[in-house]
Amino acid sequence: MNSVKETVISAVLPALREVCPEAERNDLLFFGSRADICSPLPLKYGLDSLDGIVYNLENRVILFGRPVFSSVSVSGGFINMQVGEEALSAIVSEVSEGELPPPAEVIRIGAYPESLYAALLDIANEGAGSKGLPEPGGAARLALWHLLNADSPSSLSAALKETEAAIRAHRRAAVHAEGSERISGEAAKAMAVSLSKHL
Repeated sequence: MNSVKETVISAVLPALREVCPEAERNDLLFFGSRADICSPLPLKYGLDSLDGIVYNLENRVILFGRPVFSSVSVSGGFINMQVGEEALSAIVSEVSEGELPPPAEVIRIGAYPESLYAALLDIANEGAGSKGLPEPGGAARLALWHLLNADSPSSLSAALKETEAAIRAHRRAAVHAEGSERISGEAAKAMAVSLSKHL
């Protein structure tokens, strides 16, 4: 599988170009606060009519045989796209099949790739065989999505901070036997595979 980000862009861009032929890959933002993916195309090109774009994105953008988005909205000059659980689950399953290198012999403590990678390996091993996505809106869900798509120093830095917070929340949930912030073995492995590319 190509990078998750490139795979998703390849699926989404043709639908966007149906309403805006000038759309480019950089018009898809994966680290905004509005949604999993947002696009400033309406604002950038002064698009008045977006007839059909919500329908097209929700129903015609497919990955692994599943619609990518559970909801699409247009507001404030942005198209806001929320990735559906079935599509994300398929992505996580695919990524988690990747190879995992051993942890570093020397590990800095804190929000460093090697430290967080070792912690994710522990979670993956403890939860081996467990599947499921972190709950929408939680720290782990955000960290998962951003680790899958981090491809620059700034996006990796944001993903590392989110991952550190997600691991802390997972450990608290484990101590108190609460499931809402737990990271499944499969999700932790997908996160670790994604992070291993930055070690």
